[in-house]
Amino acid sequence: MSAASTLKSTAHRVFSGISPTYDMILRFFTLFQDDYWKDDLLQRASLRAGDLVLDIGCGTGVLEERIGNLPVQIVGVDLTKEMLLLAAQKKLECVDALLLGDAERLPFVSERFDVVLSCYVIKYCKTEDFVAQIARMLKPGGMVVIYDFARPSGVLAPLHGFYIYGILRLLGKFAKGYDPSISFTFSKLPNVIARSTWEDEIEGCLVRAGFVGVRHKTLSGGGAKMFWACKNKF
Repeated sequence: MSAASTLKSTAHRVFSGISPTYDMILRFFTLFQDDYWKDDLLQRASLRAGDLVLDIGCGTGVLEERIGNLPVQIVGVDLTKEMLLLAAQKKLECVDALLLGDAERLPFVSERFDVVLSCYVIKYCKTEDFVAQIARMLKPGGMVVIYDFARPSGVLAPLHGFYIYGILRLLGKFAKGYDPSISFTFSKLPNVIARSTWEDEIEGCLVRAGFVGVRHKTLSGGGAKMFWACKNKF
């Protein structure tokens, strides 16, 4: 099995296994920072009335809950049907459609969306392919904003590293006896984060794919990173 296939298999097992408790685990895993990260993402996206938005890796619709009643249409795509079923049960007003799909082979015609958003997906993908799909999805002048966990950096790197590579792995071992899905998640995610180089590659990939104004931000002292850019209008 190729490295890419292994990552996809890991992602599918992680998210399908924890889908019933995903909302709670997400907040715990990020030390309750994810709400702030999503608010920051939406601020960068500057959604406008009538925008058609693609959420790659929509999961249980946590981002859509924060979008609320804004007059936009969201199309959510996720790799796991269990997540999509839970998102559908929330009956969120802004959600236009929820579809099963692969981030590297999106099932849409080109240049359909005004905005593309994504949280926690790119580390499971080949960066170049992921960015190429986003470029294909966006209309000229469209906006992309994404974030994901990154290798710990900055002055808080030792603390983040201890949490990700130490505490989470330990929690994975403790959870093995009562919840194998949570155990798998806490055991595997530190390895995925450690090996991913998405944050080193994405800026170059965005530029090569025709994006301009590429910017980034370190979140919560280095535990995650956010990138945003516009697709060139020409």
